[in-house]
Amino acid sequence: MTLKLIAVDMDGTFLNTKRQYDHQRFTQILAKLQQREIKFIIATGDQYALLQDYFSKQYQEMNFIAENGANIYLGEQNIFQSEIKHELMLKVTELLTDHFHPRPLIVSGAQSAYVAANTSERLFATVKSFYPALERVAEFAEIEDRVLKIAMSFPDNERNHAKQLLDRELDGQLTMIPSGFGDMDINYPGINKANALKKLGQRWQIDTTEMAAFGDGGNDIEMLAEVKYSFAMANADQQVKKVARQVIGDNDSPTVFDTIESLLDQEL
Repeated sequence: MTLKLIAVDMDGTFLNTKRQYDHQRFTQILAKLQQREIKFIIATGDQYALLQDYFSKQYQEMNFIAENGANIYLGEQNIFQSEIKHELMLKVTELLTDHFHPRPLIVSGAQSAYVAANTSERLFATVKSFYPALERVAEFAEIEDRVLKIAMSFPDNERNHAKQLLDRELDGQLTMIPSGFGDMDINYPGINKANALKKLGQRWQIDTTEMAAFGDGGNDIEMLAEVKYSFAMANADQQVKKVARQVIGDNDSPTVFDTIESLLDQEL
């Protein structure tokens, strides 16, 4: 086999249910990958600032597909950012707050994420654990940042209705995809992990047949379908398992690290 790139999702895949990982073993594996010139990508819906926290000692030498493909970093170098037009962002936020009860509604920008000023302290703290760069705003119209995506968590009975409303009112301009933990992200069609991987592949002259990927959620489906060596976690959604080449252990086991080392052994 020829392997030149490995992409790994974070929550539910790389991280265990306590949102932790084995730092020592990861350091060892990253060194092996670098020695063999195999690119390692964290591909996630997370904010780049959170990834800097998770990999505080190594992020300068790592590569990140953040915000589900809306933000791509090589270390500290940003090479791609999508931008949702301000008027389109306002239309979405107004539709959602007028008709539904997102808990909460998050506008994620290049510099910070933003929530409504009346967000409770408890909910603000929860959001901040995923978006370390977070601010309150009285109105979303106040945001002057470059908008990367819109994120939200709905009560189960509202999620499908919200998607139907947005599909109808936005006429395909934006799309709504699952991002883990029952949350949803909104962005332009085509902004996803798979297309971000292809951008990096073009940059490094790596074909998708030379890539491996690991994931568990709906926002991983395109990525797993795109690469040759795809692995779904045992805790993954059923749709994810259907597109993956292989189902491995759950995220509370060392299965991602074990599988990467097995792939490296096959490269010898």
